[in-house]
Amino acid sequence: MALDVIGTEGPNKGKTIPAIFDLAGDTLKICYDLSGQARPTEFKSSPGTQQFLATYQREKK
Repeated sequence: MALDVIGTEGPNKGKTIPAIFDLAGDTLKICYDLSGQARPTEFKSSPGTQQFLATYQREKK
């Protein structure tokens, strides 16, 4: 699945950041291309790129 993050404040204000995401149970993975040039095609962050991979885990209450 894909999404576009649009910065509203700070250094990314007005910038569109293409991303992909995967939601499985309580885990959300998002891979962003902070350069804004191309949507990532896989969930990884490689040296020399501006791809950023984040994994979020829902907190159990």
